[in-house]
Amino acid sequence: MKAFTFFFSFLLSFDLGAQNMDLTDTSNLQAAGMPIVLRETKTSYGEIVAFHMTARGGVTLTSQAGALDLLIESLSKGTPSHTKEDIDRILTQTGAVFAINARQDSIDLSLKCLKKYLPTLLPMISEMIRVPLLVSDEVELVRRQMTAALKSELEHPDGILALSNHKTFFKGHPYYNRTSGFLETLPAIKREDLVALLPKIFNKQNVFFTVIGNLTKEETSSMVQTHFASLPEAARAAPLSALLQNDSKLSFEKFETPTTYFMARFKSPTLPDEDYPALTMAIQILDNRLFEEVRTKRALTYSVSASLGSSLSNSGLLYVSSTQLPEAVKVIFDEVKKIQTELISTEDLASQVRKFLSSWLLSREAPSSQARVFTYYEILGLGWAESNKFIERMKMVSPEQVRAAAQKYLKDYSSTVVGPKNEKIEF
Repeated sequence: MKAFTFFFSFLLSFDLGAQNMDLTDTSNLQAAGMPIVLRETKTSYGEIVAFHMTARGGVTLTSQAGALDLLIESLSKGTPSHTKEDIDRILTQTGAVFAINARQDSIDLSLKCLKKYLPTLLPMISEMIRVPLLVSDEVELVRRQMTAALKSELEHPDGILALSNHKTFFKGHPYYNRTSGFLETLPAIKREDLVALLPKIFNKQNVFFTVIGNLTKEETSSMVQTHFASLPEAARAAPLSALLQNDSKLSFEKFETPTTYFMARFKSPTLPDEDYPALTMAIQILDNRLFEEVRTKRALTYSVSASLGSSLSNSGLLYVSSTQLPEAVKVIFDEVKKIQTELISTEDLASQVRKFLSSWLLSREAPSSQARVFTYYEILGLGWAESNKFIERMKMVSPEQVRAAAQKYLKDYSSTVVGPKNEKIEF
């Protein structure tokens, strides 16, 4: 069995139903027409502020694969008031943790710092997303770095596996044009493409803010108004299209390595869907069983897993690398069959739910983690106030629902094999 720390196990003895986050200090605000979620905290770490700004849309905002990362990585290379060296120096001196990440469904700007440094940091960040210099030499440097990363991807079997499976599964869907792009798409992206893309991302209709810290409503609204009211007016990102119907398919990529790699991707529900809690439990149980059966008992692999994503068009994965791949894959799908046909006991399910929720609750302790939770629920269209209901949804899952979810979703795989020879695999 997988190891757990004493502290983690200790948490399992508590009644999780009473451990919802206290949302009485959380409220909806607006500044310059832009939504703000504020959670006012007065704790021992109260001077630390988690400031998040999220732009909706992600890969739906451009058809140029790689343009999002090329733009995002270039934003911190200089503004009218700050050189890239100034930006690095200020972040270092203030001890701030700052990042902008392009994801499938959103672009997330996150800042964690002491409250006293917000007046120094926010004007600089505002310039980055409104009027970055995007100097051609700096953009080209970022392009070369991205190209090197894409080439490196093709030097590792796991990279080839993920890339090939991505292209097969997401063909015809906006997710296909991943934020990092492809070697064949990066050269065609021009600086003017990035300039045109910027207001599609960061505009008043497309962004919202999540703030966790010792700030009043008045301070927070004034802060956003002062530094971000000059964002342009533009359209909100269009809704994401559903994943296409997927038929079972298996592809092979030759790569000389002692180990052969396997990945199978399947469509899955998203968090708002009725089936999501039950499938979450099915995948956690399956993941534990795969570790036990494929790795521990049979020693067929070092790495095997079942996992579930968290995207708006969601999917899950089965993964293994093995020198005896046909046997390892057979065991994986034997376990899939079991969870589709055999009922887990009520006691075992309750234990799995407690284990999952303990980890889930621990992940909400820090201010930055709370901001991510609220942001995720806002992106899903549920609203931050719904974030506490997940515990009750999980506790209501029955063994019959776990089995039904496994039957409904663990099928129609897009599967990829990477290795020295195309071995016959049956599942």
